[in-house]
Amino acid sequence: MELWRGDPLPDLIDGPVGSTEVARLHELRATAEEDLVEGRLQLGDHLGVLPDLQAAVEREPLRQRRWAQLMLALYRSGRQVEALRAFQRVRELLGEEHGVEPSAEIMALERAIVLDAPELQWTVPHQPTDGPPVAP
Repeated sequence: MELWRGDPLPDLIDGPVGSTEVARLHELRATAEEDLVEGRLQLGDHLGVLPDLQAAVEREPLRQRRWAQLMLALYRSGRQVEALRAFQRVRELLGEEHGVEPSAEIMALERAIVLDAPELQWTVPHQPTDGPPVAP
């Protein structure tokens, strides 16, 4: 992720093939960022990932996976009310600007946060027996 510099293929962006490829590369990068955050959440870095997630939802507010990750990170950081506020923000954004509801995943996550569901609690990942331990 640290090697990404500016827009890809700047000389080809005006052509039909270039603009399509640039969009594809941007989507691949965004998905990779979300996957990286997912890994950090699985390792228990809930507090550490919060600034990155907050910046990410400001930068691209329509990416619902990032909102779900933000809600989960806030909840697991002991900030249940803020997690619910994040849900309200994405619900208002999607409803007011686009006339749609959040995804079923986000709606289910909001219900689980309200209920303080045990499945939202972080657990230490399974440690492989043939290698160094993974630190949270």
